Amino acid sequence: MAAAELADEALRSFQPRLLEGGISIEVDTSKELPFVRADQRAMVLALRNLIDNAIRHVRNNGHIRLSASRANSTVFIEVHDDGPGISTARLAALRESIASRSFSPSDGGGLGLAIVSKVVADHGGTLTVDSELGVGTWCTIGLPAC
Repeated sequence: MAAAELADEALRSFQPRLLEGGISIEVDTSKELPFVRADQRAMVLALRNLIDNAIRHVRNNGHIRLSASRANSTVFIEVHDDGPGISTARLAALRESIASRSFSPSDGGGLGLAIVSKVVADHGGTLTVDSELGVGTWCTIGLPAC
């Protein structure tokens, strides 16, 4: 499956929400990237989760960037938003909840990200989450190229 196809399919259902919120989306994927071995349905759901998180946290008239790139034998798909970002302490707790698959549903404690992490790990890949207060959040899926 091509990373560009996964990204396009994941984005399709969000167009009305993006328009309503005045959120711009930049898509930078190339059809030239190698394919990834992935269950299309599962990976699209994982990407939808990341896109949904970005939409929920970006301000009106904000910006989301969905990109795909390659480094050696890995294809990276990144969702970056220009929302408020996550504090260092909160990001550490979020990473811990992803790694341990534990969560606190009352504070948005990362259940969705834990699920994404599990789906990606089941495909032999990785999920990284980075953030900077006032700048935004980057969620990157790394999948082995075919």
